Amino acid sequence: MAIVVAYLPKTEKLEDYWPEACCVDSTECEGPVFSGRFPKPKGYVDPVKKEYHIWTEGFQITGQSGDAKRHTVEPIPANSFDEAVELYVKAHPDFKLLLKHHEDGRWTWWGCQLFDNETDARKSFG
Repeated sequence: MAIVVAYLPKTEKLEDYWPEACCVDSTECEGPVFSGRFPKPKGYVDPVKKEYHIWTEGFQITGQSGDAKRHTVEPIPANSFDEAVELYVKAHPDFKLLLKHHEDGRWTWWGCQLFDNETDARKSFG
């Protein structure tokens, strides 16, 4: 039985490589970055997962207003919109302030409902 340990150049990220592209000479690398599981290439999306964007509906209150807004730059691969929101919050902890998951399954942020697409966010308000 062989044990595979891969190393990456110190300047590179794991997700940019398949194992066979990883360095062999550990003097140039930060090691070991994985064993037993192979990393996926950058941009890989698990076929079971869907890609989500997080949108908030527009608002109008006390003389101020705003249109629907997309919060994500890149889509978030997740099994559900709930998981996508949770992953977004992990990456952006300040977003958790005034974020609420309602009993009926809706998410709101600052009182504005979250959506997974622009059409529904604009349909709701703005």
